[in-house]
Parts: sequence; C-alpha cells; structure tokens
Amino acid sequence: MKNPTPVTASEMLQEEPDAQPIEGQRVRLLSTPTGWTRLRAGDEGTVRFVDSAGVVCVDWDNGSKMSLLPGQDRWETL
Repeated sequence: MKNPTPVTASEMLQEEPDAQPIEGQRVRLLSTPTGWTRLRAGDEGTVRFVDSAGVVCVDWDNGSKMSLLPGQDRWETL
C-alpha cells in the first residue's frame, strides 16, 4: 500500500475553522483550482481579514486581491 503524500502542520490546520489566519498574517498559496487567476503556487500575501463565512481575503504581493476559500484553495501560514 502506498503512503499518502505528507502534509505540513499548517496544511492540516487550515481545514479546522479555528485555525483560520488572522488579519496581518502572511500566507503562501499552495494550490488553487481556479484557472483564471495569475496567482501560482508559492505566491505570498498578507491577510486583510477573514469574513464570517471563513473566506480569507488577501492582498497578494503581486497585486492580486483573490480570496482563499477553505476546502478549495490550499495555503500555509508563514
């Protein structure tokens, strides 16, 4: 039987509602299913806020304003 791909502690925590990043915290994008964004894995940004639905609004260093959606996008906190 093949071992599953290892994940970092921050990747595991992002699935927990209480583990959402907080305003001002830095995040790094690991993956997104969205094909229309210019963001790529490894891009970093600063959390502006987390809304009541858990959507993480980020000011990305490349100028993008794309938000992170729990359960769809994968990221890690820095």
